[in-house]
Amino acid sequence: MFDDLLQVRNGVQNIFQAISEQQDVPVLNYALVTFHDPDVALTTLTADQMTFENAVEDALDVHGGGDCPEMSIGGINLALRRSLPRSFIFVFTDASAKDYHLTGQALSLIQETQSQVIFVLTGHCNDQ
Repeated sequence: MFDDLLQVRNGVQNIFQAISEQQDVPVLNYALVTFHDPDVALTTLTADQMTFENAVEDALDVHGGGDCPEMSIGGINLALRRSLPRSFIFVFTDASAKDYHLTGQALSLIQETQSQVIFVLTGHCNDQ
């Protein structure tokens, strides 16, 4: 599990590096949505990159582990509803979706908001 956290931290740092190199396309807001079974929550909504980076670092924590799958589609839906149109939604997870029945709603929100959802998988549950 610790290796997964290192992968997520490295992935987040790489994304922030790429964002900071693109001054011609400003980021107007950052939204951090966490999904820990059963809770899905918007924990941070800010226009400040440093505030967001600190929130991400604080949120990266192992919460028991072993609880696969997760409520990731609900998290994606919340991020799509709270983010600006044409946003990039990054999903960092090591688990498949428990709430896959919400996929149709997520696809509708993606089309409606013209946002992009990018998955960064750091592993995979052995779902049955």
